Amino acid sequence: GSVRLTVCNKAVFKEAGYEELTKTDTDKRPVKYDTDKESRVDNLNRTRQKIFDIAFLNNFKYFVTLTLDPEKVSDRYDPKAIKKQLIKWLDNAVQRKNLKYLLIPEHHKDGAIHFHALISANFKFKDSGTKTTDGRTRYNIPEWKYGFSTAVELNGKYENVAKYVTKYITKDCVKSSAIITLQVVKI
Repeated sequence: GSVRLTVCNKAVFKEAGYEELTKTDTDKRPVKYDTDKESRVDNLNRTRQKIFDIAFLNNFKYFVTLTLDPEKVSDRYDPKAIKKQLIKWLDNAVQRKNLKYLLIPEHHKDGAIHFHALISANFKFKDSGTKTTDGRTRYNIPEWKYGFSTAVELNGKYENVAKYVTKYITKDCVKSSAIITLQVVKI
């Protein structure tokens, strides 16, 4: 039920008379490309659009926050240190719990990394004993062994959720390009 229309200000299709690049042509390409501020903004906008599309076009069931306990991870400030454990946990959950997710990292005020995600999975959620301001139950995910977790069931207004998540989740992408490498998507 969704259509995307792309409008370009110049032709984007190959016109007659253009030839395919040969191997010798590609050898002439520069080894290093300089990216300007405008390119970085375009990349960030494309990232935001992809996050919105995935969030909006998939019926995720829960909004999740995952934090990292310093006693259970080697360095909760270092993306490279976290990545191996995170990927292993996610892959395991995909195989064993039918996890489908959109997961984005974010920095705490102190610089530590935590994650926000939209998920659908066969986890055994545990009632945390707390409620959101609109009365929905807040759950914990016992399978998350690397720290603390909260999960709130989505109310079905996917466009609003997609807008909220896109705005909220991508704000740190400008601050730290290194952490973007941890973005993981499975649908």
